[in-house]
Amino acid sequence: MRRAHDSVVTVGIPRQSAADNARSATADAHFSETQYALDGGASRQNYLADRRTLQAALDQLYALPTNAIDKPLVAAIRSAVARFDDGDVVLWRLIQTHNSKAARQLVDGSQNDAADALIAALVADQKSAAADVAAQTAEFNTRASSSRLLMIVVGFGRVLGCRGDWLGDHSAAVAWS
Repeated sequence: MRRAHDSVVTVGIPRQSAADNARSATADAHFSETQYALDGGASRQNYLADRRTLQAALDQLYALPTNAIDKPLVAAIRSAVARFDDGDVVLWRLIQTHNSKAARQLVDGSQNDAADALIAALVADQKSAAADVAAQTAEFNTRASSSRLLMIVVGFGRVLGCRGDWLGDHSAAVAWS
């Protein structure tokens, strides 16, 4: 029971929360990125602040323990982050060269797709963590139920005056058969 509880409390729920925080931060970063693409870079500092917030959320997620199921999910998140960041480099270059039409196309097209892919990777991680929490909770509940049943049986035996050998005074007769 302790292992199931620890898994839920120290990994499952924190993983769900960290992925949710990163997902929200991704949406904020893409919004501010779109804003700076539309205003010619005037609000780029807002994007950079949002990107730092996103990185902090990702760092929390990356710091959590992983298992064989989590590793490919985390790899997909890292890959999606790299794609998003690569797109932002291109976008910033377009803004710096005053190519606003291409910048708008990028931010509305492939950069939007990159943000969506990152969010999808984070949601997949959240769903995996939620499934793990559900499985560990079910295991915990099953073990707790078995423990309660055992306590009831032991308590009932004590009420009936059994000595604890579960056979009471008939142990000699049973040993004969």
